[in-house]
Amino acid sequence: MPPLALVFALALGSGPAADAASGPVVDSSAGAGPGAVASPSHDELRNLRRLIAATEPSDADYPEMLLRLADRLVEDSRHKEEVAAGLVGAGAAAREVEPLEAAATALRAEAAALYAEIIDGPHYAHFRATDVALYELAAIRSAAGDHVGMREPLLRLVRDFPQSPRIPSAYLLFADYYFSAGEMAHAERFYDKVATFAQARERPYALYKLAWVRLNGSAERPRDPAKALEYLVRVLQDTASDANLRRAARRDVIPVYVEIGRPAKAAAFFRRIAEDPTTGRTDDVEMLGWLRQAYQDAGRDADAAVISRALADAERRAGARG
Repeated sequence: MPPLALVFALALGSGPAADAASGPVVDSSAGAGPGAVASPSHDELRNLRRLIAATEPSDADYPEMLLRLADRLVEDSRHKEEVAAGLVGAGAAAREVEPLEAAATALRAEAAALYAEIIDGPHYAHFRATDVALYELAAIRSAAGDHVGMREPLLRLVRDFPQSPRIPSAYLLFADYYFSAGEMAHAERFYDKVATFAQARERPYALYKLAWVRLNGSAERPRDPAKALEYLVRVLQDTASDANLRRAARRDVIPVYVEIGRPAKAAAFFRRIAEDPTTGRTDDVEMLGWLRQAYQDAGRDADAAVISRALADAERRAGARG
């Protein structure tokens, strides 16, 4: 068996050995637009399948190959889903979209079978990335709506790999499932678990969803917009929050503030929370504009007038800062 680095060089189409073995690599993500998930080349997937077919399951490198192929299949399925979503957004006919969606579904099913083989294979009890395979299998089943099938690999991941970096992601799958099912008490418990991982990339999203848990309320706990506002502010002040999540939180603060906030306190409040902790830039003008519009839409003209004065002050400060 050749060294694993050479095996993957052959499979992934990188380096002179790969060039000789498979010819030029075609980037099928070309033209997909900025920010799209790059699709693995057909050569790469074909070569990985060939290597797996030519390798004994008892070979030490075999599960690594399965994992690499499964990961690439998931990437390809995401690419096809993004292309399909772009077509839908452009008003494309169903006959253009449906083959892409069907192909993405088939790719995920193939990946799920590979992850399951890694998990259950008799030779892979000590494979370095069984926790990754467990999580990815659960994620595929969750996305397919198989929430019963999702549970077994997640529970095994939490039980057998308590130190895995995938634990926050596992709790998040449980939390999102319960949230979508309307079981807010269970959702809150799992979002809370995610939020305890200070360095987890999922933490800001969990805080954001905790805000919505408190806004929805449950049989066990009534609505608590004040607590929801606290969570939204924590999202805004968390340096790990990405731009999209931060903007969603900025938008969601507005109706909550209209419900429980005092217009006279809005200027100071929004000046404090509108600072982006990653850049130091403060943009309370935009948020105060949204707040004024919300008061106007609610027929609270006197409150809107208070915000108009605060907005004028914020615009002057912004102008002075240049």
